[in-house]
Amino acid sequence: MASRGIFSLDTRNGGEKETAKDMIARDPRTEWAYVPASDRGLTDKSLVTTFRLRHMTLLQEAATLDALDRDSNGISIRRNLGSDRVNLLRSNLVGWSNLRKEDGSEVMFEKGPMGGAKDELIYLLPPRLRDELARAIEDAQIYDPDEASKSSPQST
Repeated sequence: MASRGIFSLDTRNGGEKETAKDMIARDPRTEWAYVPASDRGLTDKSLVTTFRLRHMTLLQEAATLDALDRDSNGISIRRNLGSDRVNLLRSNLVGWSNLRKEDGSEVMFEKGPMGGAKDELIYLLPPRLRDELARAIEDAQIYDPDEASKSSPQST
């Protein structure tokens, strides 16, 4: 079963069909904690960075769908991926705790004009982390308790 992105398709046995989890109501104001993959195995919890994310709005979801093209083989290709991801973080990255600079000083969160992180703060995040957070925002369009449990720190 494919559960990446804003779609959940059951592609087993060569078919595609919506699954029951696609029918769960969601509120774009809902926020949740997200721990990046690089921090999930840390035993020292004082080193774990936690981000606060929120669901996409209907218009953001539509813009994501509008950016999809299919090549001649029917494979989806995403246009404007970089600017789409920055815009998602501008609106849907709404906080963090324990984000540190190389010198150990804490980076304080500040909201920008779109309600999420300011551009200057988004720029501080490594590109791979920006991509991971944007994918987490997109993936949260589908409630999957198994996937959600992977985003919390493991207890020791």
